[in-house]
Amino acid sequence: YRFGPVDLQVSRRDGWWRRQVRLQHPNEVAVFPNVVAIKRMQLTLRRGLRVMAGLRRARPPGASTAFAGLRDYVRGDDIRRVSWTATARRDHPVVVEVEAERGQQVMIAIDCGRLMTAPAGELDKLDHAINAALMLAWVAQAYGDRVGLMTFDDRVTSFIKPERGSAQLRRITEELYAVKPDYVEPDFGHAFTHLSLRLGRRSMVVILTDLQDPEASKELVAHCLRLAARHLVLVVAMSDPSVVNAR
Repeated sequence: YRFGPVDLQVSRRDGWWRRQVRLQHPNEVAVFPNVVAIKRMQLTLRRGLRVMAGLRRARPPGASTAFAGLRDYVRGDDIRRVSWTATARRDHPVVVEVEAERGQQVMIAIDCGRLMTAPAGELDKLDHAINAALMLAWVAQAYGDRVGLMTFDDRVTSFIKPERGSAQLRRITEELYAVKPDYVEPDFGHAFTHLSLRLGRRSMVVILTDLQDPEASKELVAHCLRLAARHLVLVVAMSDPSVVNAR
């Protein structure tokens, strides 16, 4: 973001005189995606409120589990996980935590085309998509999963292959800071072909886009069906709350 000159106005308390000057100190600062929501999520998880955070450990069919520890029971926990021995010893409900095998892979794809420049509340749709992508990336790395990022419009503008760890989250944050929309139609065919060639293993592919254009939506669905033959595809449609509420 570029800051222009600063207008400074100084006046006496009695109001007899006032002076206004302009200071020529233009500056440029980096504006990163919203990380306040991530800090709020971290605090929620530290308190053990996984249900409030919208998170739940899931065990895929056939997946092996391992003992991860004991913690206090919170509303929404499976009653079958209660450790009655630990509950009797601590005099309050305690549950056993288990975790499934790690190593899931999440790929986030953000449409940066024309329709994503539309406003949605105080931000435009692309800004909302960027904030959502950052939150999803944080959750994925917090649970030990690999996470990657791709941005595209009528071409692929960036690609970060899925990796684990906090360093990967920093790479994704820096890339999201530089994302800009373009007033072009997104080329879903090119983007999905790029994904198919670069993703070597089965992944959850999360696509953040706008579905207002019927023709573009049909094209997107067709490409999603082809990609779903190998990957788990999730499409997140960005919408304007004021438009939805007016219907």
